[in-house]
Amino acid sequence: MKTTAENSRSQRVVLGIFFSMFLLVGSGFFYFMTLRPMFQGYAARAWLETPCLVISSNVVKSSSDGPTYQVEISYAYEVHGRSYQSDRYQFLRFSSSGRSAKELVVRRYPKGSRAVCYVNPSNPGEAVLDRTPFPSGLWAFFPLIFVGVGAGGAVYAIFGKKTASAFTDEPWMQRQDWAAGRIASESSGIGFLGVFALFWNGISFPLTWQVLCQQVSKKGDYGQLMVLLFPLIGLVLLGVLLWQGWRRVRFGRSYFEMDAVPGAIGGLLQGGIRLEKALYPKGPVKLKLSGNVRMAGDSPSERVQWLQELEIPVEPGCRVLPVAFRIPSDAQPTTVTDGGPGVFWRLEARATVPGIDYKARWEVPVYEVELLPGEAAAPEGEGSPTG
Repeated sequence: MKTTAENSRSQRVVLGIFFSMFLLVGSGFFYFMTLRPMFQGYAARAWLETPCLVISSNVVKSSSDGPTYQVEISYAYEVHGRSYQSDRYQFLRFSSSGRSAKELVVRRYPKGSRAVCYVNPSNPGEAVLDRTPFPSGLWAFFPLIFVGVGAGGAVYAIFGKKTASAFTDEPWMQRQDWAAGRIASESSGIGFLGVFALFWNGISFPLTWQVLCQQVSKKGDYGQLMVLLFPLIGLVLLGVLLWQGWRRVRFGRSYFEMDAVPGAIGGLLQGGIRLEKALYPKGPVKLKLSGNVRMAGDSPSERVQWLQELEIPVEPGCRVLPVAFRIPSDAQPTTVTDGGPGVFWRLEARATVPGIDYKARWEVPVYEVELLPGEAAAPEGEGSPTG
């Protein structure tokens, strides 16, 4: 029979493979739909401008169910007295909805008209009519969704918290911070958020500018204005990043230092929250301890089984917040620590502070253990079970 830890490792391997596929697929599409045409477009800036004759020019319907359209233009040209023919309008051949923008292109290159194409001097058989480095419009952004989901899931699968085994005498010892009795406040994901926000904005803003210049301004394809959604998402990401960064700079990390490890069913969860920087709250600090059940499913959800809240008065400039909760004898112990389905316990602290409020939370170990001398079972009425 596999242990809980072994099952967790197997689940992480499956998750890692699943999200890695998202990342690989997204990266592949991003290369072929965006990067490769961009590289070709910039390289084509050195290609030879060559007169050409448009042989045919049409808008082709690409499908009957939810139709999409594509520009098809054939043209002939000569290089060093030798005749060539090409049907490449842009470097990326793709179909999309919206016939009007394609008709504008066809009207610019009517059959029998003279135009200018760009010919690769090292391979005269390779030519293109439109050498703009960003020909694919809004479609170029779609692979970023796969890249983001895949990268985030893969990082979680590799670096996320590990599950404590239910078959050891002291399962809390499998987490280093729990074993030491000094637990850092949960990260807001500021590191990953920062990298992702910089990546997203570093790609979306230049590409949006190219779309607005090439697709909207020059070609009148106003449907591509939807591309503004992507830098807007980037600005939201930057806003969240700045807000979380301000809170981190203002308060630093907080550490819950436990008097005894673990918190005991029918006993106490006790210790102190040590702050990196002094706290100047406008009122009492609010503490909350909750026992929660995380349910599995396509959309995992959490349900609070037991909850107790306290308010503690503190002096301005305090660096340590005392914590003391009594846990009822009928509470369920911790069974999971990796974000999977099971029971987990969470300690939260909140204080109203001028500028930005202090907020921090910790996942804490609560188990059935022999009570320390002097510890009594939780009195009736302390804390509140929830349905």
